Amino acid sequence: AHGLREEPEFVTARAGEGVVLRCDVIHPVTGQPPPYVVEWFKFGVPIPIFIKFGYYPPHVDPEYAGRASLHDKASLRLEQVRSEDQGWYECKVLMLDQQYDTFHNGSWVHLTINGAYGPPSWKEPKKTSSEGLL
Repeated sequence: AHGLREEPEFVTARAGEGVVLRCDVIHPVTGQPPPYVVEWFKFGVPIPIFIKFGYYPPHVDPEYAGRASLHDKASLRLEQVRSEDQGWYECKVLMLDQQYDTFHNGSWVHLTINGAYGPPSWKEPKKTSSEGLL
């Protein structure tokens, strides 16, 4: 399947941490990628949250501004993850040489955020019962 990872990847991070969502780029013939565009989508968001082409600065969704960057060839690095970041992400790699189909690569990654209940500051439990304590 042209370098497409069949299985989705599941990534877990704590709120406030950095995480890498992996995406592979493999050229179907030479093994070397031609010029390509990387697009990262978050499920439920209609436009890509991150677009990177060549040496141009990336387009980054305002929700991810200052937190998202390209890692390796096509993976997405997210800093200071928060509860809203949880969900499914899809990576699409568009090859720009015309002799091949556009989408040779891509993958789905699910990000789970642990401790995603506001800022990571310790709060005293309101009740002394064990209910609701993590």
